[in-house]
Amino acid sequence: FALLSGHGDGTFAPAVSVGFQPLGEVLDIAPVIVRLGGSPQLAVLACDVEQPAHPSTLVVLRIADGTADGPPIPAGSTRSMVPLDLNGDGLTDLLLADQTSRTIRTLHMRGE
Repeated sequence: FALLSGHGDGTFAPAVSVGFQPLGEVLDIAPVIVRLGGSPQLAVLACDVEQPAHPSTLVVLRIADGTADGPPIPAGSTRSMVPLDLNGDGLTDLLLADQTSRTIRTLHMRGE
């Protein structure tokens, strides 16, 4: 992915390319805070779209270098997510929409 740092005046620094381990086709991406006082990171939801029966994978990436912050999380047939702080603890929680079971699961960040 490309990282464009804002100057705070509506302009951006030149794009910096940040690579990460491919997980399949990216379905959704969202900014998240997983530790209080920590830097924003990216939650990436991916799957092999050629094999619809294969489960999706959710991984949180450090924006600075594209490395994973923890192991990939199996996400079933989740195909989209919404980031928000459901419980007011300052950490980003994720709502995961599972198209097969037609359910919405909640993933609460624990700040560990």
